[in-house]
Amino acid sequence: MSNPNANIDAVIVDFSKIFGFPNTAAIIVNKTFLFELKPSFPNNIIYAQVVGDNIIYSDEKRHDNTLQLNDLISIESGLELFQILGYEKMKSHTINLRNILYDQLSALTYSNDVSKCILYGNSRNTNILTFNILTNEKEYISDKYVVRKAYNKSILIEYGCHSFPFSCSHHIGINENDIYKFYSQKNNDNAVSDMVNRKPIGAIRVSIGWYNTIDDINHLIELIKEI
Repeated sequence: MSNPNANIDAVIVDFSKIFGFPNTAAIIVNKTFLFELKPSFPNNIIYAQVVGDNIIYSDEKRHDNTLQLNDLISIESGLELFQILGYEKMKSHTINLRNILYDQLSALTYSNDVSKCILYGNSRNTNILTFNILTNEKEYISDKYVVRKAYNKSILIEYGCHSFPFSCSHHIGINENDIYKFYSQKNNDNAVSDMVNRKPIGAIRVSIGWYNTIDDINHLIELIKEI
């Protein structure tokens, strides 16, 4: 931001991606641009957007409000812990756990040698792993079903397109019209299915945090074996 050669007006910081809690973000604004903005929580929240011009807005309305005091305290505590542990140690720890999970899921197969998981991306330098789970007949298992099973085991994982709809459609093999139709129905009719033409809209994402341990990884692997 202070680099005169960088033409940046603002930078977004998502604290949930750094600490895991709170689910709060901040925007760092260049001083020359600051007074042109009005702090607010917009009323029309985008529910989904594909690569084309189709945008779906959420029916949920949000109004201007203040942040929870507990969130602000949590951010301060998180920053202090971040300084104590050190970035390199946290990075090494999370990447190592992610790679263990990747190797374990890659090795899971059924008795007929069908792989149980489809894993997307093979970077060994990230703390995030994205995948889908298959049956022994190579049919996709609902991501929503997997996430609910995980929740019942006190495991928090996410599913969906994770802000990259085109990447989803490319890797899974569904077109944008199907994605648009799915989100239109989901937003208007509160549809419970997460499948289009027997394929999921997105994938399961596991984000490894500094607080996770090898026991957490083993717990998740055992869950996936049971599904």
